[in-house]
Amino acid sequence: MASLSNPKNDPKLEPEFDSLINREKMSGVERENKEGEEFDHGAPPPFKLADIRAAIPKHCWVKDPWKSMSYVVRDVIVIFALMIVAGYLDSWVVWPFYWFAQGIFFCALFAIGHDCGHGSFSNSNKLNDVVGHILHSSILVPYHAWFQRRRTEVCLICQECSGTLHHFLCSYFLIIW
Repeated sequence: MASLSNPKNDPKLEPEFDSLINREKMSGVERENKEGEEFDHGAPPPFKLADIRAAIPKHCWVKDPWKSMSYVVRDVIVIFALMIVAGYLDSWVVWPFYWFAQGIFFCALFAIGHDCGHGSFSNSNKLNDVVGHILHSSILVPYHAWFQRRRTEVCLICQECSGTLHHFLCSYFLIIW
């Protein structure tokens, strides 16, 4: 029951709680608004994009096409294994579980194809396009049409918000695409 007690009143947790308060003060982020204060949705966040990038470990930024392709192979093997198992299902009680599992892995194919469209699958644009096209075609989602539509949406946002971050992103996306 001690774990449910208020950390302010627990002498065992006091140093840990104090360090948490100090970290919040140092970062400029407060967990709760003071009473009577309203949250200002228009205020800039108390952190920069560079702070978020710095918090992500360096190995997370490395694109490994072999590892990426291993996820594709794993998901395709599971999809085919589930299809084989479906041939032996004769109970209507089990079918919803099959639909759920199969749906999860088809969503995984969409997610990997989506990553290919953003260029996070590998450093090779050709590999990204080939894998993205194959994966999206297998689930009847047009890869290149989605890719072009997304580019157009970003550029339309840029035109509305010229001079802001979106304008920079539009220029960046035009260079990439």
